[in-house]
Amino acid sequence: KETRTAEEVEDISGDVLKAVQIVNRDVSGLTADEKLRIVHQESPELVRLLTDFDAKVALMNKLEPSVLEIVSARRKEKASKPNQNRKSRSRKQKSSAAHNSSIS
Repeated sequence: KETRTAEEVEDISGDVLKAVQIVNRDVSGLTADEKLRIVHQESPELVRLLTDFDAKVALMNKLEPSVLEIVSARRKEKASKPNQNRKSRSRKQKSSAAHNSSIS
């Protein structure tokens, strides 16, 4: 395999970028079907990505109420029992500290 230095790679990529031609299109007068046809021709991977994205958004919209209910219920549960959580953490920390001191 041929290896290249960073400078050589920059030179090559610069040459490649110089060879790219940017074409501005006015698509305002095109129909939705014509625009979609252009996207399919010039960037077919974008269509697949957008389709996948739409499916994920639809799933999130479907799950959103359930997720919000779960989060809300957990917040209410934690808010109603703040002292118990602190006490159990404190016991765990004391237990851990006692264990660590007995090891030393």
